[in-house]
Amino acid sequence: MTDVIEKALKDHSEALKGFQKSVDDKLDAQSQELDKLTDKVLRMEEKGVKLAPGARRKQESVSDAITKALKDEQFQQFSAGKLQSSGKLELDIGLKALTSLQGSPETPQVGFDVQTEVMPIQTSVQQRLRVLDVLPQRDTTSNKVGYPLLDFSEGGADYQEGEGTRKAEAKFKAEWDEASIATIAVHTEVSKQVMDDVAGLSETIQLLLRYKLTSKSDIELMSGDGAQFHIKGLLTQAASFAGGTGKAVDRIGRAGALLSSQGYQPNIVFVNPLDYFDFSSERATDGQYVAGGWSRPTNSPIYNLTPVQTMAVPVGQALVLDTNVTKVLMRERPSITFGWVNDQMVRNLITILAELRLGLLVLDRKGMLKVDLTTAPAGG
Repeated sequence: MTDVIEKALKDHSEALKGFQKSVDDKLDAQSQELDKLTDKVLRMEEKGVKLAPGARRKQESVSDAITKALKDEQFQQFSAGKLQSSGKLELDIGLKALTSLQGSPETPQVGFDVQTEVMPIQTSVQQRLRVLDVLPQRDTTSNKVGYPLLDFSEGGADYQEGEGTRKAEAKFKAEWDEASIATIAVHTEVSKQVMDDVAGLSETIQLLLRYKLTSKSDIELMSGDGAQFHIKGLLTQAASFAGGTGKAVDRIGRAGALLSSQGYQPNIVFVNPLDYFDFSSERATDGQYVAGGWSRPTNSPIYNLTPVQTMAVPVGQALVLDTNVTKVLMRERPSITFGWVNDQMVRNLITILAELRLGLLVLDRKGMLKVDLTTAPAGG
């Protein structure tokens, strides 16, 4: 009987040891899972997960909440094997919503640094350049071009009034004229790092420098003062049209007719866009547009003259021209050069130089007329 009891106690003890081992294994597994959870949450906290600002109730840090949960009475009984489950554990942790660094209200700012979307480089609006485009061009290898002009306006053919009488005589006069080549240039300094880092910057800078060259060329070809090293412009050389009566647009037409009557072939009129608008928008006394107004196609001819709208012409003036009497002398077409000046190399700076060499040759100044558009009409 004693043996039976001892065996039963021994078996029961073995069963308890097995149960205890099973409970210990489960506790070890649960402890490992909790350790993993703790490590994960602590890593989140290190990355900036903090209490949510303005929370309705006081919230605990991640580490404090885990420590409190481990001390919970039900969890302690579960750990001791007295309960099959710890029940529901509430961790009152304030996890901050993930935000961008730029939108963070905190000081210093925290969150993700969202990369800015970079669009292509933008530039300001540029005026349309036309003068250099419409004038005939001629290449030259010299820095000065000259020509003799024969003037045979004095005298002409006539009848011989009887035998032995003196026949009509024409007198020729030679005039020498020449045009010098002017240099127009512009440069800028750019950091080499910026040139390397910003896509399209080099091309954009080159386009803008070329635009500046052409813009200055247009202005000088039209209104250059002719001083030393300067271009003598078309308006500077042109004679003024004497027919100062009638509507402004009619004065342009009459100037063209006068040139035609003298043997020239006037084909264009340089005019400011604001003046051209005044022509197009003019109304009669009944309110109707004189020239078709806004419904008329843009750049309609003015008395068979092609209007070239350019801001190089001052408001209130126009130039009627036979382009056959002009030549733009091209010594060096627009070019771009990159280089270093002084100690720029050691400072990682680059100089970008844009340069153009040209001149203006007017073969016959009588083939163009400057028209004053501001002269009041007769009786006006």
